[in-house]
Amino acid sequence: MRSTLALWLLALSGCVVDADDDGSPLGEDCDDLDASRWPEADEICGDGVDSNCDGEDSVGCSVEASARAVFEYSAHDAYWGWPAVIGSDVTGDGRDDVAIGMLVGATWPGVVEVWSGDNFDPGSTPDLFTSDCAVFDHTDADTHTGVAFDLMPDSDGDGVGELVVARYSASDTVNREVLFVMGPCDGGIYPEDADATVAGDSGPGSSVAGLSDLDGDGLGDAAFGWRYDSVGARYGGAAWLLSGTTLAEGGDLDPDDLGLLIVGDEGDELGWDLRSAGDLNGDGLTDVAIAADEADEDVVFFGGDIEVATVASSDADLVFTGSALDSLLPYAPESAGDLDGDGLDDLVVDRGSAGDGLFWGASLEGESSISRGSSDVLIDTMWARSVGDLDGDGLPDIAACTACLDEEAGIILVSGVDVPATGTVDDALTYGSFDTGIWTAYAGGGDLDADGYDDLVIGQPGYSATDGYSDEHAGRAFILLGW
Repeated sequence: MRSTLALWLLALSGCVVDADDDGSPLGEDCDDLDASRWPEADEICGDGVDSNCDGEDSVGCSVEASARAVFEYSAHDAYWGWPAVIGSDVTGDGRDDVAIGMLVGATWPGVVEVWSGDNFDPGSTPDLFTSDCAVFDHTDADTHTGVAFDLMPDSDGDGVGELVVARYSASDTVNREVLFVMGPCDGGIYPEDADATVAGDSGPGSSVAGLSDLDGDGLGDAAFGWRYDSVGARYGGAAWLLSGTTLAEGGDLDPDDLGLLIVGDEGDELGWDLRSAGDLNGDGLTDVAIAADEADEDVVFFGGDIEVATVASSDADLVFTGSALDSLLPYAPESAGDLDGDGLDDLVVDRGSAGDGLFWGASLEGESSISRGSSDVLIDTMWARSVGDLDGDGLPDIAACTACLDEEAGIILVSGVDVPATGTVDDALTYGSFDTGIWTAYAGGGDLDADGYDDLVIGQPGYSATDGYSDEHAGRAFILLGW
């Protein structure tokens, strides 16, 4: 107290006082006895300290300073860090895992790397070369392994999840494939060493999703798609729903004998993206949402028996109408979890340049067709998605990006308890935010360090460490622990 009083007396006498020598004088510095706190300091999310003197903790955070781990690639045009997922334990140690790969269009054959959650325990030093499991191609740069992937819940009853990976060739010289590595996943794995492979001349291979339980057998299931498939109509696209029990056969699986095949109308490019829609109708089964890149509709199929049959996308249980074609990167509707606690999962839907929409599960009951623009809540940003319960309040949180593909890009976090029943979600409701820059991807929903808080992975596939050619667009990714 005496030290602080003495500093203020010196300042009042006309002296420039900077007791902690941090370059910020008393009067501008919020704590002139602590060199780690000053207006230009990096804000660290979740540490309970207002480092940058803006009156708030966890807003405008430095993603570098806040990260538990930073994985930085060093190859030209690798675009590493997108996709990225956190979820099921596929390494078999009982902890949630994180998987990170390369963006579609990369000039490298592709790789998916998986780290077990114990890599992020106190005292550990995780880095790019300590992954527990990796699926990587060894052919040529024309083949993209890992353009899409997911950590799939346990499908064979051994208590360990599976890794599902999409692989395709840009020149049509090899079949599109979906690879299944049955857990525990360990060490390096070539595509031909996968436990099960689904291949076809026209699909699948552009999108995949691991799903909790579509058919009610208590085991994980999968969905995958190929947007250019013409099995139903020219470039109509297709999506397959597969019971996880089918994977027990292993080896090469025929897509025609797998499960439910959903086909789009001519030119729809159905299967561009697909995701879990959660349990929208409260029947205890997982529902699946599928995007059609060139159509004005996204479709949702409710969970149920998975039979070997072909149906049209128009047979969906729920259709979202209205164009989102001006979206920077259209994506399928995705579960937001049960934000309002009514026992029904809620849904985030892409509304294009208008932002995103949040539909409460209850408002979708009895509906078969609904306009994107009629969402209960407008999320006034883009690429909104549930990232699990980062703040430990018992409700899932929402992450969304600002200036998504700009150098000034950032991520905002909104706590589930702050999402209004109607109205708008914007940056005024955030409890945390990161200044990221350079194309940003993010995912959550798994608790890597087993502390009861879900964690977050942020990817920057456009990141370049220097201005040189060798690491241009090499990419990097950050692991941030919930708080």
